[in-house]
Amino acid sequence: MKILSIRPAAGTKVVAHFDIEVDDHLRVFNMELRHMPDGQMRSFAPKSSGKHAASFHPHLATEITRAAAAALKGLQPNAKFEV
Repeated sequence: MKILSIRPAAGTKVVAHFDIEVDDHLRVFNMELRHMPDGQMRSFAPKSSGKHAASFHPHLATEITRAAAAALKGLQPNAKFEV
C-alpha cells in the first residue's frame, strides 16, 4: 500500500485529500482524511452522487488511515505513531 499523493485541506473536519494504491490492482482517488469528534482520524472513500463510492473492512480502513496520516506528517507509512 502506498499514498500516491496527499493534499492538505483547509476544512475543520477534513484534514487532507489523498490518492492511494492499495495494491498493484487497486487505486482509489480523492479519499478524505478526517478528524472525528473523539479526536481520532478516519479515512473516507470519495463520494459519487452524494454517497460513498466504496467501503473498506475496518482493518484495511485503519491501515489506510495510518498510511495517510504518516504521509501527511512526512513519515514512512510503516512508522510507529499514534493516529
